[in-house]
Amino acid sequence: MTILAQPQTVTSLEPIVGRPTMGATLVELQQIKADWLAAAIDNGYLETCRLIARTLGKPEIVKNWATWQAWRWQAGDIVIMLYEGSTHYLPWAKAFNQVQVIAVYVGGRQAVYYRKSEDPQESPDNFFVPGQWIDVVLSNREKAQETERGRSLTLVEKRRRQLLDQLLIGVDI
Repeated sequence: MTILAQPQTVTSLEPIVGRPTMGATLVELQQIKADWLAAAIDNGYLETCRLIARTLGKPEIVKNWATWQAWRWQAGDIVIMLYEGSTHYLPWAKAFNQVQVIAVYVGGRQAVYYRKSEDPQESPDNFFVPGQWIDVVLSNREKAQETERGRSLTLVEKRRRQLLDQLLIGVDI
């Protein structure tokens, strides 16, 4: 039996209503952790964090990791970090392992760690802790989507113009 205490404030955006109590067993806590992460994935919260960091965040340098990129987005005490890069070589794939890491901090405490990798042997300790912070993140989703659409249109137009130039459209030859 899972022991849950009702939170003081519940948002309709929380994937799981309730919080574990201090008396919850290890098995119950492990199940809650798995349920919260699964709900975050199912509800698109991790994808929203990735989108916001990538489109609204500022690029950051990842020291000593030349093949990695990072973005940082902040609103008040909420910080989303997105890291993308490659690690070790995967002989079966004949390519380097591509990794994406999403980390969210709220008031200096980590609320999300999600590492996605192409290496099936990796088993990261992913977790997602729901809370009111997700309301702030979700309130920025539309702006991030608009920014992404604008970038896509700009890229399409840039490619279109390159083709016009390459094909000498409008030029008498």
